[in-house]
Amino acid sequence: MKQAHFFIDNRAVIKALKKTTAEAYEEGAYVLHVIADRLLERLDFIRLHPFRIVDFGTRTGYTTKALLEHYKRADIISLDSSDFLLNKARKNLLGWYQGYHFPKMLVSTYTLLPFLDQSVDLIFSNLAFQWSENLQRTLLECKRILRPGGLLLFSTVGIDTLKELRASFSGDKGSHVHFFYDMHDIGDMLTRLCFIDPVMDLEYLTIRYFSVHQLMTDLKSIGAHNASQNRSRGLMGKHQWQRMLQSYEKWRSKDHTIPVTVEVIYGHAFL
Repeated sequence: MKQAHFFIDNRAVIKALKKTTAEAYEEGAYVLHVIADRLLERLDFIRLHPFRIVDFGTRTGYTTKALLEHYKRADIISLDSSDFLLNKARKNLLGWYQGYHFPKMLVSTYTLLPFLDQSVDLIFSNLAFQWSENLQRTLLECKRILRPGGLLLFSTVGIDTLKELRASFSGDKGSHVHFFYDMHDIGDMLTRLCFIDPVMDLEYLTIRYFSVHQLMTDLKSIGAHNASQNRSRGLMGKHQWQRMLQSYEKWRSKDHTIPVTVEVIYGHAFL
């Protein structure tokens, strides 16, 4: 299924992150870490001895720490669009530091990467591509900086993510839930950009909450706001909010919880 092209308002992403606190972010990041662990496990089955690694979308340093432990001799660069998150990552890594090469920290947009051509052996990206202003341009930049034989390994979220919340808002004109790319569209982009034998797969995670408010609190804590440029800009009215809550109730189960679907896309491709 083809997903209509959409644009991300990167300023909205950064603004959302600045409104949260480091402590709240860590509390809401459990699912991010679960997916990161599953992505990291894939490195055990890939023969690669990278000299330079970019942790693309490092957030608070969880994946950088794991990469440092896995590739002790590598030069690792932690990159994120948020200086707030990078500062938290720096503090976390300083508290843990075991004497490996301490990673460089870079703030950058996701569509213009601050690296020379063919200068990176591995790009590792956990749940960052969905915040790119232009995913095809981001993938083109990944291709530009990877050395021949280099690897792009990533996770992102697919179109069924938050499908219950999106359906609950379906009667409203504005866009209230972020739209995501289809797995096949991402694979097609990689093929068009001449990545070698892209491998794509997905899984569905269901997270259960006792209330929509609890869900919204978690999303807010990790800066996961709707950043589509066609999102509704005004404040949501009380009646509009109540209609959404009532609509979501049809998914409530016998254990009094509501489901939240996360479609997780995993992909890797060599250059």
